[in-house]
Amino acid sequence: MPQARKDRPGYVVAKLLLDMSRLIATAFLDSEYPASDADALLLCAAIYIGQCERRPMTAGKLAEFIGMPRPTVTRKLSNLEARGLVIANSRKQWCISTHNPKVTARIAALNNAPLQLIHGSSAMLSKMDRSKIASKPRQEIDRNQSR
Repeated sequence: MPQARKDRPGYVVAKLLLDMSRLIATAFLDSEYPASDADALLLCAAIYIGQCERRPMTAGKLAEFIGMPRPTVTRKLSNLEARGLVIANSRKQWCISTHNPKVTARIAALNNAPLQLIHGSSAMLSKMDRSKIASKPRQEIDRNQSR
């Protein structure tokens, strides 16, 4: 097995994924352990995306969006609704609950934290950029990859 190294882009991406998962789990599920309910984490993230895009999704659309069976989505939504984390509107489209002050406060805090993580990851990736890809124009990168 190859030795793990922190100076690999894959390391930075994997760490960013886990750090972002923890942030989202803390904001939506009040848990720092995203793996304890990964399905709910994905579901809340998808609901939040739909809400931010002003296009809330039904259970069927959510199932399609995250690649989860519709019965599982329906069951998870019922659980999240019972916990006061999500609500459905009259058209059965799901949104993050604004009636729960704890959830509202955690989501407000979520808005700045990801930018800090992304900035830190970008800095790490830039240091690793031995071929100076980040400073090249996009057309030059595309030309080199097509050869």
